[in-house]
Amino acid sequence: MTARSCGVIFENTDKLSGIEFVANLARELTLSTVSWNNGARLPSYSSPSIGDEAGAFLDELDLALQQIDSEPELVEVCLTRFIDRVPAEGMSIQRFSQADQSSPEAAMSLPNSRGWHSRGRCPLPPPLADNLAEVLRVAQVPKPVVVNRSVSQSRSWPYPEVRQAIVRALRKGEQVWGYLTVFNHLEDAEFDRESAWWVEAISQAVEQHLQRMEAERSATELGITTAEVLLRSLQQKDNVTYEHSLRVGELSLLLAKNLGCSFADQQMLYLGAILHDIGKLSIDGSILRKAGDLSDSDLERLREHPQLGHDLLKCFDSLAHILPIALFHHEQPDGGGYPLGLELDQIPWPARLVSVADSYDALTRDRPYRQGYSHERAMQILREGAGQQWDAEMVRALESASEAVESLETRAPLLRVALGGSGLP
Repeated sequence: MTARSCGVIFENTDKLSGIEFVANLARELTLSTVSWNNGARLPSYSSPSIGDEAGAFLDELDLALQQIDSEPELVEVCLTRFIDRVPAEGMSIQRFSQADQSSPEAAMSLPNSRGWHSRGRCPLPPPLADNLAEVLRVAQVPKPVVVNRSVSQSRSWPYPEVRQAIVRALRKGEQVWGYLTVFNHLEDAEFDRESAWWVEAISQAVEQHLQRMEAERSATELGITTAEVLLRSLQQKDNVTYEHSLRVGELSLLLAKNLGCSFADQQMLYLGAILHDIGKLSIDGSILRKAGDLSDSDLERLREHPQLGHDLLKCFDSLAHILPIALFHHEQPDGGGYPLGLELDQIPWPARLVSVADSYDALTRDRPYRQGYSHERAMQILREGAGQQWDAEMVRALESASEAVESLETRAPLLRVALGGSGLP
């Protein structure tokens, strides 16, 4: 199979499977032409021999990038994996700061506000690398701009230390987000079509996952706004349940960190924990605030709150990932919990973690019928019930963090800090 685009031929594109942009790339890529003082145009190159191995490599890269939730880490992984794919002395990606993404020109005026990532030998420092991209008018074209001797030997070429280069503007949506630059062929030869293909591949990988992370940030923002509304409603309904939910959120976050959970899992657990009892919005306030013993009918109604919370939260797509916490945080490893009587392996691990945090807070707080237990007594109860009422691993995680647990202070819900990507509380 042969794909043609603007007179450029790519062979064997039928062998490319997996990541969709690989095939699209083979159909669309052309070498950019650089004019320098009305000088030479870049020569035409033979087709790249891109096949199954490249498709497999990019599939593997895509899976790795899906686990990344920060732009600097995304850039570092891409550079590390791609540096050996292009015969270059060095490769860099320069990111504009968030405030400067509106225009490359604005970014140029603030050299200390950008992120610089590089591999190998890059002959230009960050400000000059940006200027190189400006000189080549890279932001005006959607594909890699290739510089070889026909351009770099011109008397007016401003960077004699750059003999060959490939430069590609990286975009997030409509904005130029940064530049990818490949410097100097390892053998001082000309960069060919295959090198340009790989530069386009890394660029599209970066852009694809920038868009993914932006979509995830938007979903997180919507989730935060929804959670804030629900928490305010819970506070108005029953402040005791509201404050309990905040403490369970803090404690669950502490456990998640102690277990080495990823930042994304910490976000999920914190949000799920502070909303684990949100089903109590549908429980009569007189039951929630009752000072004496609850009747059998009251207890039966109260035990409906996991299902009620699940049914409420499932109305919001941005909160779909915390549904298991709301529904299963009262399940027990021995099958004695509710609402479904699940056993250990059937209970999602986030719900098992929040269950321990929930129970610890309940044990250490005063009740109308008893005073709250000390930390030591609460931990003893949890240890005795480990494996039956609570997940033993989660109990051990709580015990290993005992000092931090005892000193934990309840704060107002720092949702935009905890969930917004600027660092958890």
